[in-house]
This record gives sequence, structure tokens and C-alpha cells, in this order.
Amino acid sequence: MNTKLPLLLLIASSLSLPGCIHPPQQAFYTSPVHGYSNEYHPLPQVTDSARTAFYAQTGFFSGDANTLGRDNVNAFHGSFTIAHHTGMLQAWYGGDLGLGSYHMGRWDATPDIPYYPFPAPPSVPFNADVLNSYSGNHFFGTAGFHGGANIVVPVAGGEWRIIGLEGSFNHEFGQYLSIRQKLPDTAASIIARSASYGTLGIYSELIGSTKNGEFGFRLGLGRALGRPYWNPDVYDYRAGHYISYRYFTMGAHYTYDRYTFFGQFNFATRTDGASIGIAYRLNRPRTAPARSSHRREVLYK
Repeated sequence: MNTKLPLLLLIASSLSLPGCIHPPQQAFYTSPVHGYSNEYHPLPQVTDSARTAFYAQTGFFSGDANTLGRDNVNAFHGSFTIAHHTGMLQAWYGGDLGLGSYHMGRWDATPDIPYYPFPAPPSVPFNADVLNSYSGNHFFGTAGFHGGANIVVPVAGGEWRIIGLEGSFNHEFGQYLSIRQKLPDTAASIIARSASYGTLGIYSELIGSTKNGEFGFRLGLGRALGRPYWNPDVYDYRAGHYISYRYFTMGAHYTYDRYTFFGQFNFATRTDGASIGIAYRLNRPRTAPARSSHRREVLYK
């Protein structure tokens, strides 16, 4: 009698049932601004004769975090930005402040679905009882800076910021950071205990000019820096590969006079959400056509 046949049939039938294939529970606790720290910032166009612009900005971001969006993050964000342009180069930098709440969700302490019926499930750091003892909303704050630069060329009806480099750094404080620093290594696959969080990425933006302002679309791509974000050497069983903390942003804005309204979708490793906000330019834009028109009015008075 072929004893291998029943075993093969058992394995095949088990794998054919979706309920019998389930990755082990994994928890990931990182900076609450992961995926959100590279918010949209307006820049003066190359046609603006004022080569330096100053912006005050405020916004709100909200989204899910951790495995299957088990956690939630909501925060208000404010910043001040100085932007310059000269020839084919635009550059910007400024400071940030964020205040928000990170909600730690609850985990199933006794999952009744195995990872695989054969072989035995892998061992991963996870302790539902410890994590559930911290479930609820926890305050956090961040303070930091942002900056970047891009190459820009004029196009019909606007300009194209072909390729740019962006970066950010935030120092975290508050209750959520304290909790991460208390969690034992056995509670989750990744626990970021550092208060520092930095990013580096690239972006491209297309601008269309209007009579009283502009509109634009922007794409960004980058990754988080430092441990445990750069190369944590942790296998993500649900994704099927080693985890790496990256982000992708997709946004649009509309500027009327000094006001810029923006919205942005944020997709990052183990977090997804959206940002909205408004920026106000502190010094008035001065485009070449507007300046010439003003001079003609003065001459004919």
C-alpha cells in the first residue's frame, strides 16, 4: 500500500481550504507619522519675479496602520516653509509641528485558525495579552523639519518640476512613544523605540497656470531611514517578503491668489491614509505679466 498517497491528499485538501491557510499574527509599531511626514508644500513658479516666498500651512491627516489596518492615526499638522527659485532650480525648507492620537487596536489572543496544518507554524514575536493591555487612544506629538529641491522647466500653460529630491526629519514625544519604549521584544515583530524618524525620496509635479493662480498634480516615492526602517531583517508573512519601510504619495492642489488648497493620498508600508490642508503665502506673488500691467496703469494715471 502506498502510504504517501493519504499524506499527499491530506496536504492538498488542507491547502485548498482558504480557512486553513492563515499567516501568523504579526504586529508592527513604528513612528505615527510614517507615510505622512512628506506633506505637500507649494512653491513659487519660475515666472514669479519674487524669487523667495514664505508660506504658513496647516493640515490634517488620518489613516490606518499596522496589520490589516488594526490601528488608526489622526493628527493636525502645521508648518512654515521658505521657498526659492532661480533659473531651472527650485528649493524649499522649513519647520514642522504635529499633534495627534494613535489608536492601538485589539488583537485576537486565541486565534483558532492555524498557519499551516503541515509543517508547524513559524515562531514570530507576538503577545496579544501585552498588546491588548495598551489598546486605546494615545497622544503623540512631533517636531522637525522638511526640505527639498527640484529641476523645473516651463511647459505650455505652466511648468513641469521634472524630478526632485525631498526629505524630512521628525522628533517624536508623547504617550505613544513611551508605550513603544516599554513593550518587550516578544510582543511584536517590529517595535520602533527611537524618537527619531527620517525620510528620503523623489517626486515629480506638473503645474498648470490660471488667471488667479495655478493647479497641479504631484507623485512622490521614497523610504524611511535608520533602524528599524531601512533593513529590519524581519519577514512579513502576510506580504510574503522581508519588510522594508517605503512610501508613495499622490496629490493635487489648487492655488487662488495667496491660498493653496491641497489633498494627498498616502500609501506606505503597513499604513494608508489621506491628508488635506491649506497654505497661505505671506508675501504676494509677482508674475511678470502682472508687474508689466501694473506699470502701464501707473504710466497712464
